[in-house]
Amino acid sequence: MNTSHLESLILHIKKAADLVYSRESKWGVEQVVLKPPATAEAIDTLSAKCPYPLPPSYRSFLGLHDGSLNFWFRFTLVGTSGEPHDIVTREIEDARETQSEYAANAAGKVTAESIAAFETPKDGSAELFIPSHTVLGTNEGGEFLLFNEAVRKGDEYEVVHHTYSGGIHQRYDNFEAYLEATLKKAEDYVKKKKYL
Repeated sequence: MNTSHLESLILHIKKAADLVYSRESKWGVEQVVLKPPATAEAIDTLSAKCPYPLPPSYRSFLGLHDGSLNFWFRFTLVGTSGEPHDIVTREIEDARETQSEYAANAAGKVTAESIAAFETPKDGSAELFIPSHTVLGTNEGGEFLLFNEAVRKGDEYEVVHHTYSGGIHQRYDNFEAYLEATLKKAEDYVKKKKYL
């Protein structure tokens, strides 16, 4: 992935989000916070702790910004340390507690087999057991951004927007596609509200 294109997408999303946050107090934040770059060592350490290694595109993001607070709309994007890391880690543990009841087998244990059964699509909806995937973001309101390692092209994974209430809500081919779609949503929102 072209790092300058990645940075351009991020900064344009920040510009649109900051404009909306400055006009709409309901979000309770003033601006997107992009953290300083992470070191290569810190990125390697985080990647090794994830259920699946971070894809190159997210590693590039961390090399630019070690996570973000208040990304469009109020998502925290995981970093290697500090508040973005702590928020996402806490939300993963909350998801483990919340979802374990539904992902457990008849004996009440969460196993690879019970997770596979939980993740098997039913009635047109699909769930993911959040702690068994690499989480890249959360809005602390029951919504998560996950890398779906089961769907990949080369070294890049599909990005899934997952909600507690509806399971898989949206899918993006990869992190870059997620950023491009997010920028379009942000710019469309700004135009709709006539904040230009």
